Amino acid sequence: MDGSVIEDRPASSAVAVGVDLNGVRDRCLIVGAGRESFVGPPGPVVVPIGSNHVLTGDEAIASFHGRGWPSPPEAADVQPRLPVLAMIQRIGRHPSPESYALDLVLGHHIRSVVPPRVRSCVLAVPDLPEYDEDVRNAFIESASRVGLDLKLLWRPVAAVLGWGEDATPNELARLHDAEAIVVQILPDGIAATGLRLEIRPLASALAVVPVRRRDDLRTVVHYDGGNLAALLRTAAEIDADGDPGLASQILWSTGCYWNPLAGLDAVDGLVRGTGGRWRVIDGSGTLPEPVAVGMTRAIHAFCEHHATALRRAGLVIVEGPLGGAAMGNGVGVTTPLTILAEAIRALRPDGSPVVSAPPEPGLVALGCAVYGRRRALGQTSYFDFLPAIEINAIRDGRHCFVHLVEPSARVEGGMTYERSLLDRFEVTAGTEELEFYLLKQDEAAARHSLVRFANPPMSDVRVAVHVTQVPAQGHARVEVRPDAAGALGTAPVLLDWGGMEAIEQDREAILEILNGKGSYPIVTPQEAHICLWTWVRANGGSLRKDLYDFLRIGAPDAANAMAYKRFISGRLEKTFAVRAAPMFATGGADPDRRLYTLFSSDGRPPTPIGADRGWTDLLQAVLAKLDADYGVLFGAPTLSPTQRSVLRALRKIATFTFGACPPTVRGSFRRMCIDNAPDRRATMYMGRVLRDEADLAVLFTFLSERAWLGMNSGKALNSDIAKAAADVLAFHEPAGAVLMPEQADTLAKFAKAMLDDCADHRRPQRYAGALRLTAFLLRHRMRRHDFLYPDALDRGTANLGRKIESQLKAFKEKTAKTSYGLQHDAAIDEILALLRHRGKGLRIDIDDETSEDGGDSDE
Repeated sequence: MDGSVIEDRPASSAVAVGVDLNGVRDRCLIVGAGRESFVGPPGPVVVPIGSNHVLTGDEAIASFHGRGWPSPPEAADVQPRLPVLAMIQRIGRHPSPESYALDLVLGHHIRSVVPPRVRSCVLAVPDLPEYDEDVRNAFIESASRVGLDLKLLWRPVAAVLGWGEDATPNELARLHDAEAIVVQILPDGIAATGLRLEIRPLASALAVVPVRRRDDLRTVVHYDGGNLAALLRTAAEIDADGDPGLASQILWSTGCYWNPLAGLDAVDGLVRGTGGRWRVIDGSGTLPEPVAVGMTRAIHAFCEHHATALRRAGLVIVEGPLGGAAMGNGVGVTTPLTILAEAIRALRPDGSPVVSAPPEPGLVALGCAVYGRRRALGQTSYFDFLPAIEINAIRDGRHCFVHLVEPSARVEGGMTYERSLLDRFEVTAGTEELEFYLLKQDEAAARHSLVRFANPPMSDVRVAVHVTQVPAQGHARVEVRPDAAGALGTAPVLLDWGGMEAIEQDREAILEILNGKGSYPIVTPQEAHICLWTWVRANGGSLRKDLYDFLRIGAPDAANAMAYKRFISGRLEKTFAVRAAPMFATGGADPDRRLYTLFSSDGRPPTPIGADRGWTDLLQAVLAKLDADYGVLFGAPTLSPTQRSVLRALRKIATFTFGACPPTVRGSFRRMCIDNAPDRRATMYMGRVLRDEADLAVLFTFLSERAWLGMNSGKALNSDIAKAAADVLAFHEPAGAVLMPEQADTLAKFAKAMLDDCADHRRPQRYAGALRLTAFLLRHRMRRHDFLYPDALDRGTANLGRKIESQLKAFKEKTAKTSYGLQHDAAIDEILALLRHRGKGLRIDIDDETSEDGGDSDE
């Protein structure tokens, strides 16, 4: 076994107390020199009185509280009658909305089940997924609140230990290394657990040592119609003629159902429903038919589904708190135990042992006490497997889960398992926070915790991860220990499973979150704002007026070209091809300083505009005219200089519709990419309008080729390439996956070359363009996860990633006191974190817009 075991034994005493808490008829057994049965209050309900007083057992049953009867004067505040079964099935699973503390109430009930002098005991818990670590922790906590030291034991293990206590030496010897199945008739359904049996000499006598293994049978067949509580509720509502209040009284204020369930004599019940109506409910010697039918069907379904395993097992033990329930069979009375045991015997070869254990002797409580006695004497009780625990980490540039407990590990029951993983984990320099996720076998929910460091480490810190578990007890803890004391601050980094946040995401969903948020930026689409549509300029001009006038301007033919140009350059460009902040457009009435356009990057206007028929009809006409006019000019064999100027202005205006760009304009951009022949500054707008997968492939081929030419031509680098690539990657979710690896590498080298260029010249907009391209190129990690990872196995991408990382750090330091340096600090920090797959999921907003008259070109 990989790991160490620490003994956790009580004081040396051979007296031990075992408890079978099941909500039907709880039992306690004390084992010492002899065997003493202590049947505590068998009542199925408890009544909380005040903040720390609970009525249990016969006192709770006899109480007026919760009966629907008039309360005595001293009990003016009527308290609820709480079924023990419901508390067992709720504790640790659902927050309690009631005024009482559920764990405290259940703790008082457990306290009442054991003798008053007892201070510690062992309690059995079903080996079912529903009884996860949160539930087991809740049991331990509930007992501790009433001064009881509680240890837990899997119910099937307890059943085997209880059986072995009275088995003969010959019976035990024949079953060494045999496979056993414990079948249990529980309130949850018919459950079964497989165990291997080791027979060992303990205190000069043979004893059974169960071995619980990871891959053994572990199953439950639920009753037809729901669990026991649901079946009983259905039957009670039938007897109550649909009155829910009366049904509750039948269930919790009388023994009409619970007495036959626990194998007790029939009793009549007096109830009062919500309408104040009194009724006498005749007690029955058998369970209501819906309950009996639901249990019988589950028994037959269980035997049918698991016939092979039941046939092959060396030993089958059948037990459970519902085993003695009285059920009518048409001729007489039988029990679930009888039906199930006979069905199993019919499946097995003659003479194969089937142990049928009725509830009354307390087999499970005995097994719990045997476990406690063995622990006190230092004897082996049973062996358990350790549920695999996994923690998230980054390996080869990709988030993954790594095992903290090996699947093959096993530990003796009652012992604490510890394991340290050395030289496998590292916290990188500058890490401000660590986001931890834990997965645990047999637990439906993962756990999440965020640890922030007051002082991020100045250098990489090697850490050991230390894990501690106690089988069945609900304790799992992980500690991150730095090699150098204090390297991660003074507070220890502790991950306690019970104290971490439970989350719904599974392994795949968590990795998708981590690999997305931590490795590449989220898309940042261009947003639209209604204030740009309603903005009235100081000269009285408005978008609506300009659009109507555009429809009347005529065609851009030779005769009208100059007037057409004056209109679109002097008016339409200023109201349509606009990026502005609401603060500016509203004269400060709206404090929003972010830059918006008329259309979002997916081509949609603000919702109120899109819902306004007057606006949509006008827009449709304007875009149709714009497309037609552009098409006439684009298809003309020759153009005058004025018409060529009009063509370019129309193209620019059309790109401010982004995804709604008219088809002729979009087609012209596509043609420029295919021909590798851009018209002057047209490249800078391509990322706005080319968006489907075929267009993206054409665009990325064009941009990577232009980038390669620019780096090898000796001319100034064209920032329009960076602008177009950054736009398309930032605006469109799938773009990063469409980008081919060779293209991504070329564009990354181009971004590095731009950063090199900016290191020697103060050109804020070029720097912003290079920075934005670097950031959104990381979205290529959707396709190639180690892209630009400084520690990637691929040397080429690792070297490039390290160089860009170094450039960003140097540039941040160099521009620390400049205005354009400060505005990009947060973005640089996030890019640096993303390079190492430790991004925080922050939105990266970098304004890299340049005017068509400024910047540079490779033409």
